[in-house]
Amino acid sequence: MTRQQISDKLELIAQAVFGQPELKISDELSASNVPAWTSLTFTQFLSEIEHEFGFKFKMIEILKMKNMGAIIDSVLNHIG
Repeated sequence: MTRQQISDKLELIAQAVFGQPELKISDELSASNVPAWTSLTFTQFLSEIEHEFGFKFKMIEILKMKNMGAIIDSVLNHIG
């Protein structure tokens, strides 16, 4: 799976979780750009990603996730 394919799937998940169907993701997208991005919705977002791709994030990974680019890179590392 390519980085773009992962990004496309994450965009759909983000739109649903954050309740913003027009949301477009980029590597720079972060909590400061999305008003609905709270600790609860971020946890829901990560849970949906884990379910979609069939793996679990490690806590150390989650702590390093400062923007969408880091999340995409983490998914890439898991699915190879």
